[in-house]
Amino acid sequence: MSEKYLLKCECGEAHPVDTGQAGQSVSCKCGKELRVPSFREIKQLPPVKEDGPPRKREGRRGWHPVQGVLFGVGAVVILFCGAWAGYVQIYRNSLDTEAQDWDDVATAQDAIGNLSPADAYDNWRMISEIGLGERQPPSFVAARQEDRRWFRIQLIAYGVGGVGLLLVIGSLLIRPREVL
Repeated sequence: MSEKYLLKCECGEAHPVDTGQAGQSVSCKCGKELRVPSFREIKQLPPVKEDGPPRKREGRRGWHPVQGVLFGVGAVVILFCGAWAGYVQIYRNSLDTEAQDWDDVATAQDAIGNLSPADAYDNWRMISEIGLGERQPPSFVAARQEDRRWFRIQLIAYGVGGVGLLLVIGSLLIRPREVL
């Protein structure tokens, strides 16, 4: 858009003209024909002052810094939580949660059955002095408990990743003021 200048008539009326009208004629309300000066001379006229608010460029949206921060934080949270949830899933897949055969119990029962009365009494005295200790669940039961704990951690990672996704979507939905 070219800049406009004021061409004044003898009657006092001012007419806005631009450089594209150089050398042409403009009609005044008083009926007089005014010749628009040449391109070089038109620049000597006083410029038209814009009274209204500045006009906006159309079709161009700027990226607001808040949008950038929200998008960046959301993207980092999504990537971190996705990597963490993937790691947890790989670890959970490595746990052996299938019930196992109790062959070792049958072997232990056979060994106890083959003890002499004196050996059985000695084992009983040793166990009663030392104690059996803390009850240990079978390995597959312990693996299932650990799997449940890691599954809760994985759900937390998915939840925090969902918050990151909301940040990214929110940053894209924010409508900043138009750039001038």
